[in-house]
Amino acid sequence: MTQKHLDFGPGTLRRRLSELPIIARAAFTTACAQRQFSLYLRFHQRSGKGQPAVLVQALARLWADFLGEASFPEAERQESIVTLEAMIPAEYDYDDEGGMATDAINSTVCALTCSLTGDLQSAIWSAEFAFETLYSHVSTYIINLDEIDDPSFDKDKAATEHPLVQTELARQQRDLDEITAACQQPGGLLALIPTLRARAIAEAITFE
Repeated sequence: MTQKHLDFGPGTLRRRLSELPIIARAAFTTACAQRQFSLYLRFHQRSGKGQPAVLVQALARLWADFLGEASFPEAERQESIVTLEAMIPAEYDYDDEGGMATDAINSTVCALTCSLTGDLQSAIWSAEFAFETLYSHVSTYIINLDEIDDPSFDKDKAATEHPLVQTELARQQRDLDEITAACQQPGGLLALIPTLRARAIAEAITFE
């Protein structure tokens, strides 16, 4: 049997996310950002720069607020956005590691923004940051697309269908399926959020 490869693009995301209430949309976005935290940690461990504790706190406070465990006031979310944006690596640190760290920060900013306003584009961007990081890594270091001269070779298809990329797309689709179903049941989303949080932490993005 031929494996079915996922093509979970922005058009599908936009349609499905637009149907969700704000907190559900924000929970999906936060799960995407949580998986990407490992990329910022990688940058910190290799460069000695950055403040991973700031991302940890922002994500933890979002999850706690969704669950009603502890309030994360709007003004403090806005302050977190400003703090995170100031942490984006400088241009001279903008190699592959710096780029991934920037995407991880931006994804968390998207989660905060979505939680405040329900911004649909922020939710889409958070998912795309994860996809693009993996796509870029596969293209550059695994398939090495720049060295393939065969004009009939579909480079985009090869990178998108790589297991690393497909795994992240499958996780996004699974989360969205479960969130959509949970929203149809009274208290369903609240019951699902601990699973989303624990799973996103356990499924931190790696290149293995």
